[in-house]
Amino acid sequence: MKKFALTSLIAIATMTGAVSASAMTPKTVNYTCQGGKSLNVKYNFNSALPTKATAKLNGATRVLAYNQVHSDIAGTIFGTDKGYMISADYMDVNNYNQVSLGTVTSPSGKIIYKDCSPN
Repeated sequence: MKKFALTSLIAIATMTGAVSASAMTPKTVNYTCQGGKSLNVKYNFNSALPTKATAKLNGATRVLAYNQVHSDIAGTIFGTDKGYMISADYMDVNNYNQVSLGTVTSPSGKIIYKDCSPN
Protein backbone atom coordinates (compact mmCIF):
# COMPACT_ATOMS: atom_id res chain seq x y z
CA MET A 1 0.00 0.00 0.00
CA LYS A 2 2.83 2.41 0.85
CA LYS A 3 4.52 1.66 -2.48
CA PHE A 4 1.26 2.42 -4.36
CA ALA A 5 0.80 5.71 -2.49
CA LEU A 6 4.39 6.75 -3.19
CA THR A 7 4.06 5.82 -6.88
CA SER A 8 0.80 7.80 -7.12
CA LEU A 9 2.39 10.81 -5.43
CA ILE A 10 5.34 10.73 -7.84
CA ALA A 11 2.99 10.45 -10.84
CA ILE A 12 0.91 13.44 -9.66
CA ALA A 13 4.04 15.50 -9.02
CA THR A 14 5.35 14.66 -12.49
CA MET A 15 2.05 15.62 -14.17
CA THR A 16 1.92 18.88 -12.20
CA GLY A 17 5.49 19.67 -13.24
CA ALA A 18 4.64 19.01 -16.89
CA VAL A 19 1.66 21.38 -16.73
CA SER A 20 3.75 24.06 -15.04
CA ALA A 21 6.60 23.68 -17.52
CA SER A 22 4.13 23.94 -20.40
CA ALA A 23 2.54 27.05 -18.91
CA MET A 24 5.97 28.64 -18.52
CA THR A 25 6.99 28.19 -22.17
CA PRO A 26 7.47 31.70 -23.63
CA LYS A 27 4.97 32.68 -26.33
CA THR A 28 6.03 35.09 -29.09
CA VAL A 29 3.63 37.39 -30.92
CA ASN A 30 4.59 39.37 -34.04
CA TYR A 31 2.80 42.71 -34.35
CA THR A 32 2.32 45.24 -37.14
CA CYS A 33 2.00 48.76 -35.76
CA GLN A 34 1.01 52.20 -37.00
CA GLY A 35 3.31 53.41 -39.75
CA GLY A 36 4.10 49.84 -40.86
CA LYS A 37 6.51 49.24 -37.96
CA SER A 38 7.04 45.66 -36.80
CA LEU A 39 7.40 44.52 -33.19
CA ASN A 40 7.99 41.05 -31.73
CA VAL A 41 7.09 40.46 -28.09
CA LYS A 42 7.82 37.30 -26.11
CA TYR A 43 5.46 36.69 -23.19
CA ASN A 44 5.99 34.45 -20.16
CA PHE A 45 3.01 33.17 -18.22
CA ASN A 46 2.25 31.54 -14.90
CA SER A 47 -0.70 29.17 -15.14
CA ALA A 48 -3.00 31.87 -16.58
CA LEU A 49 -1.66 35.43 -16.49
CA PRO A 50 1.44 36.94 -18.04
CA THR A 51 4.46 37.50 -15.80
CA LYS A 52 6.69 39.46 -18.19
CA ALA A 53 7.11 40.71 -21.74
CA THR A 54 10.42 40.83 -23.59
CA ALA A 55 10.93 43.02 -26.67
CA LYS A 56 13.68 44.83 -28.53
CA LEU A 57 13.00 48.53 -27.85
CA ASN A 58 15.29 51.36 -28.95
CA GLY A 59 17.97 48.90 -29.99
CA ALA A 60 18.17 46.82 -26.81
CA THR A 61 16.30 43.83 -25.44
CA ARG A 62 14.02 44.99 -22.60
CA VAL A 63 12.33 42.75 -20.05
CA LEU A 64 9.17 44.33 -18.66
CA ALA A 65 7.44 42.81 -15.65
CA TYR A 66 3.67 42.43 -15.53
CA ASN A 67 2.34 45.44 -13.62
CA GLN A 68 -0.22 44.05 -11.15
CA VAL A 69 -1.11 47.49 -9.81
CA HIS A 70 -2.29 48.85 -13.16
CA SER A 71 -3.57 45.65 -14.82
CA ASP A 72 -7.13 44.38 -14.54
CA ILE A 73 -9.94 43.00 -16.71
CA ALA A 74 -9.91 46.22 -18.74
CA GLY A 75 -6.24 46.06 -19.71
CA THR A 76 -2.76 44.67 -19.19
CA ILE A 77 0.32 46.78 -18.46
CA PHE A 78 3.96 45.69 -18.54
CA GLY A 79 6.69 47.86 -17.03
CA THR A 80 6.48 50.93 -14.81
CA ASP A 81 5.94 54.65 -15.33
CA LYS A 82 9.67 55.21 -14.73
CA GLY A 83 10.73 52.84 -17.51
CA TYR A 84 9.51 51.31 -20.72
CA MET A 85 5.82 50.38 -20.78
CA ILE A 86 3.58 48.24 -22.95
CA SER A 87 -0.18 48.73 -22.69
CA ALA A 88 -2.58 46.16 -24.09
CA ASP A 89 -6.14 44.95 -23.84
CA TYR A 90 -6.76 42.29 -21.19
CA MET A 91 -4.36 39.40 -21.78
CA ASP A 92 -4.14 35.84 -20.52
CA VAL A 93 -2.66 32.55 -21.71
CA ASN A 94 -5.75 31.86 -23.85
CA ASN A 95 -5.95 35.13 -25.80
CA TYR A 96 -2.39 36.55 -25.85
CA ASN A 97 -2.00 36.05 -29.61
CA GLN A 98 -5.24 37.92 -30.39
CA VAL A 99 -4.72 40.98 -28.19
CA SER A 100 -3.74 44.34 -29.69
CA LEU A 101 -1.21 46.67 -28.10
CA GLY A 102 -2.26 50.27 -27.51
CA THR A 103 1.12 51.91 -27.02
CA VAL A 104 4.73 51.10 -26.23
CA THR A 105 6.46 54.02 -24.54
CA SER A 106 10.02 54.93 -23.57
CA PRO A 107 11.07 56.06 -20.07
CA SER A 108 10.63 59.68 -21.22
CA GLY A 109 7.02 58.94 -22.21
CA LYS A 110 7.69 59.03 -25.95
CA ILE A 111 5.47 56.66 -27.93
CA ILE A 112 7.70 54.17 -29.76
CA TYR A 113 4.92 51.95 -31.16
CA LYS A 114 1.19 52.61 -31.40
CA ASP A 115 -1.89 50.61 -32.42
CA CYS A 116 -0.15 47.25 -32.86
CA SER A 117 -2.17 44.32 -34.17
CA PRO A 118 -1.05 40.70 -34.00
CA ASN A 119 -0.15 39.15 -37.36
